[in-house]
Amino acid sequence: MRRSDATSTVHVNTPFVKREQEKNPKTPHSSQYANTPLVVLNSRIQNHIKYPRTVAVCEQSHNGIKPSGLLLRVVNSMVNVSVVISTYSESKLKCVLDCIESLNRQSVLPSEIILVVDPRPELADFYRSRLPSHVKVLMSSGFGLSNARNAGVKNSAGDIVAFIDDDAKADQHWIRNLIRSYDDPSVLGVGGYAHPVWDGGSPIWFPEELNWIVGCSYKGLPEHKAIVRNPIGCNMSFRRSVFDTVGFFRTDVGRFGSTLLAGEEPELSMRILSKFPESRIVYDPAAVVYHKVPKGRRKLAYFIRRSFYQGISIALFKPREPTFKKGLSTENEYLRYLVEVAIPSRVKHAYQLKNLSHLMIISFSTIAVLFGFSIAEIGRRQVIFKWNNV
Repeated sequence: MRRSDATSTVHVNTPFVKREQEKNPKTPHSSQYANTPLVVLNSRIQNHIKYPRTVAVCEQSHNGIKPSGLLLRVVNSMVNVSVVISTYSESKLKCVLDCIESLNRQSVLPSEIILVVDPRPELADFYRSRLPSHVKVLMSSGFGLSNARNAGVKNSAGDIVAFIDDDAKADQHWIRNLIRSYDDPSVLGVGGYAHPVWDGGSPIWFPEELNWIVGCSYKGLPEHKAIVRNPIGCNMSFRRSVFDTVGFFRTDVGRFGSTLLAGEEPELSMRILSKFPESRIVYDPAAVVYHKVPKGRRKLAYFIRRSFYQGISIALFKPREPTFKKGLSTENEYLRYLVEVAIPSRVKHAYQLKNLSHLMIISFSTIAVLFGFSIAEIGRRQVIFKWNNV
């Protein structure tokens, strides 16, 4: 068996597989291998994106049929995964150590772990003196989450760059489950499920549909592997080559200090999908991280404030090209889920205090999002109007 380096072609020294490839040289497998994720992309993507090295493996099926019983599957072989963590304070040391420990226990180990800190030399020295020697500690060129992630990408050496928050722990098979979707060369990004770990327990009045407020996966997302517009920031990955083609995370959106802006992940994902319309971003709930939710985020004031900033963020990352169909598809689908599923299910049992409180919180959050979005849109249009009249 021979491996192909940075290509989507699969070479196998098996006569049966060779015959199948000779029948249709453009496709490594015939239609009977429909479950195999490898697809052939058009030359536009292949000319821009490098793929992790792959190797084809032939296995005997359990029923013992020969040779048509052979199953061809494509698995990642020697795929290098760089994991990027970012932090901004010495107070996060315990969380960072727990996160790194979870990465060191992976069933598929990362090729490197990169911790990016704000541009404060004393902060970088603090972590270098306290972290394992194999962890690469870097300073970003500017403050904010996007700057930190960009620094991590630029200094990464892996085929895949995965991102995890400093206050999250990775499931033992997190990396393994993330990279398996990359067997398909059309997949340029993969995200997973972020399970909330509440400090002090989840508030009884807080509905799971709003878990996005605390940076976790929310009720209404697909329950199985699915194509999505963008992954969640604390549990996502992209092919390294993508950044060389479409650029990096925008630094004018996303979290910056105490400002609760978001949107760098959907903005980048939409750029990727716009540049490569045939590509896909996958959500795989089997790739799990456990994201800590501190007590400070259990307050109603935080929920309203975070919802307001989410509305502003949506206005900032909303694509300006009307031809890009995905646009706000995720937001529209989520709103439809609230209207058609989440709200009616609670209205039926509104006599229960828990359901009544959920209805109120969902309503408050939705109003805050729409209010923030409206203010940002009005402000943007005023800026455009003034600019056009200069």
